[in-house]
Amino acid sequence: MSSQCGLTPQYKELEDLYQKYKDKGLKIIAVPSNNFGKQEPGNATDIQEFIASNFKISFLVTEKNQVIGDNAHPFYKWAATHAGFLGTPKWNFHKYLIDKNGNFIAWYASTTKPSSKKIQKKIEEIL
Repeated sequence: MSSQCGLTPQYKELEDLYQKYKDKGLKIIAVPSNNFGKQEPGNATDIQEFIASNFKISFLVTEKNQVIGDNAHPFYKWAATHAGFLGTPKWNFHKYLIDKNGNFIAWYASTTKPSSKKIQKKIEEIL
């Protein structure tokens, strides 16, 4: 996730998706990262203030983390083993879908909007 990316409006779509499915068990965890284009330069406070002033987000937003490379957060290293090279983040707002048992289900490119039918269909299948 990134505050200075052209895809930043996806925060709203993620919130809409969360509101639609949260009562069925959907959890969304946003992970800010400065890995792509240095588009998330702020600290945790800056990021939270940006999100609060621009979006009404009720899902979890973590601390800023590395999502690629040797210093990637362990979750992203784990996801890469399931998603393969093509499924690793290439830009901000890359998405992973994990089921309630912790099984890797799917990945979606940054350009796939959270409101897409293919994401919603897959969520409905696993909830």
